[in-house]
Amino acid sequence: MALLHGRLGHPALANLAVGGETSGSFRSEGQLAAALRLLRRADPAVTLVTLDIGGNDLLRLLGTDPCASAPDSAACRQSVAVTLAAFEENYRSSLRSLREAANRHAPDARLAVMTYFNPFSGTDAVYEAGGRLALLGRDLRIDCRAAGRDPADRGMNDTIACVARELDVRVADVHPRFEGQGLQLTHIGVEDIHANDRGYEVIADAFLDVLRRGDQ
Repeated sequence: MALLHGRLGHPALANLAVGGETSGSFRSEGQLAAALRLLRRADPAVTLVTLDIGGNDLLRLLGTDPCASAPDSAACRQSVAVTLAAFEENYRSSLRSLREAANRHAPDARLAVMTYFNPFSGTDAVYEAGGRLALLGRDLRIDCRAAGRDPADRGMNDTIACVARELDVRVADVHPRFEGQGLQLTHIGVEDIHANDRGYEVIADAFLDVLRRGDQ
């Protein structure tokens, strides 16, 4: 978020990111608590909160069976479904806590979250199709009406976008900006799923766009 911070020209940045964090460890191991303390105590008050959590929930499946050896299998899809159900519980609880703390202690603060990109998009890798399903669900699009139906109809990005909208949080939808651009915008060519410098510029642009639209 340092790139976004620089473009916005905010006077101070508190980066509470922790490498390898999952939505569960975010809640239980101090990162959420640190963010809530900052919202309560910051002087001047916090003006923007961004959240990017959940990718590691899915990423760890790639290192274990059945997804490591058979990403297209029914067993892997079941593992993804279980992971997404736990993610939704963690995500809703964490984002609600941040929203409530902001309302109470920083009422002018904007909250913004981002969807996830598929680093395998455009690579023809064995994980490309599975990543698309895990992020967008069976209908391959963000659809908040999928709640309560077959879990396979809802992906991680559905949960991120729909929970955010429930809680009046802005959504930077980066997923379509990376479609077909995995090799160009990430380090996936060297087996690293993270965005490269160009990719982080794309992410910052997505946040700027949604923040500016909200200010109009």
